[in-house]
Amino acid sequence: MKELRELFSTHEDWLTKRILKYAKARNYTKYTATLEDAWRVSIAGISESLSAALDKQNAPAELDPGEDCQFDPVAAFGIKEARRHRQRGVNLGMFLGLMKYYRQAYVDLVLDSYEASQAAGKRLFVDRFFDRLEIGFCQEWSSLDQTTKFAELQTANRNMTNEKNKYLTLFESMRDPAALLDSRHRIETVNHSASVLFPDFPAAGAVYYRESSEPQAWPWFQDELAILAAGATPERTFEAQLETVHGLCVFQVKMKRMLDVSEKFSGTVVILSDITARKRYEERLNHLARHDPLTGLLNRHALLEILDQESKRSKRYRRPIGVLMADVNRFKEINDEFGHPVGDEVLKSLATIFMQQVRESDIAIRYGGDEFLVLLLETGRQVELVRSRIVKAVERWSNTQTLTDFPVTLSIGAAYWDVGSQASLDEALAIADRQMYAAKQDSRAAMTG
Repeated sequence: MKELRELFSTHEDWLTKRILKYAKARNYTKYTATLEDAWRVSIAGISESLSAALDKQNAPAELDPGEDCQFDPVAAFGIKEARRHRQRGVNLGMFLGLMKYYRQAYVDLVLDSYEASQAAGKRLFVDRFFDRLEIGFCQEWSSLDQTTKFAELQTANRNMTNEKNKYLTLFESMRDPAALLDSRHRIETVNHSASVLFPDFPAAGAVYYRESSEPQAWPWFQDELAILAAGATPERTFEAQLETVHGLCVFQVKMKRMLDVSEKFSGTVVILSDITARKRYEERLNHLARHDPLTGLLNRHALLEILDQESKRSKRYRRPIGVLMADVNRFKEINDEFGHPVGDEVLKSLATIFMQQVRESDIAIRYGGDEFLVLLLETGRQVELVRSRIVKAVERWSNTQTLTDFPVTLSIGAAYWDVGSQASLDEALAIADRQMYAAKQDSRAAMTG
């Protein structure tokens, strides 16, 4: 019998699926629990009582006409279950009928697990166990008069109403907007947060407190709902922008098919979590990570990603990239003589000039310190023209600026990467850097010469 007890304890899922199969086939699920876990709990309770009986005796407990059921733990378990189900409005015929299929599920497991010669005694133990359960049911049902049963049902109805109101209050109190959709993706109900945030939705609680209500079409995510309804996945999570009373907001959308093994309810639960503030914060952090806080230009950390992205794009469309490397001449003198705040203003002014002298599609980067890098997209030998334009713009600004008492100039190296050549974009950067360094040496020599 220890072996039989272990069989029941290790096959809880099997027994749950088997009783659900019988309950669905015979339409008991119309009147019973909607969640599979509730059926699993009932199986666990029966198996626990059955295991207790197996612990006390090694042979089936036959039925004695003089036996008092009050002292039989199996019958006592049946009495407790009968009282609980009767208080929910279940009648004896329905309860006994469903219990026959619980018995059949356990018998099926025994027959499926043992040869016929071994199964006979074990099946008889199961049969006698359920016989005693049924005796407990019948004794409990027959022990009450109609007045007591009616009062019991009234109490049960009040309890169910309170239970319903508790879950309605929970649903309505959710901070996140939530909706229940029917099998045709129409709104069955929405909570208070949803009705306030989306004024075109029906009022919260309208379904509960009106006798009739025409379902309203759900306006969004029809493709995702169709995938969910097709059974490819039980749930989906994604981000979406939706118009609200506060303007356009970003939501994390969680959709899940209703968990209903009884098939009384079918549809989808949709929960919308407002992540607008989080997305803005993430965008701000991403901006700070990729941009120089002084000049507003992209920084060196963003360069590797940009080079990879733009080189692939240039190869795809067979278009060259021009490269400019620029360094501020005498920048250390500016900082030492006029102070770092003035040096910062010089860098910001030069960054503005770069942005003004290149196209919106080009990319200007503060490479580090007083060095700048410009990628001229889809530009080949015209890079020399752009360099000349920047030099003249800096000269015009320098003649009018009052930050320093000497001209601010740049040393600029230029190169371009032709996708048809054997060179790489990195090699073009190296050429521009060498040219810039050479120009800077010439500038220093001219000052000392």
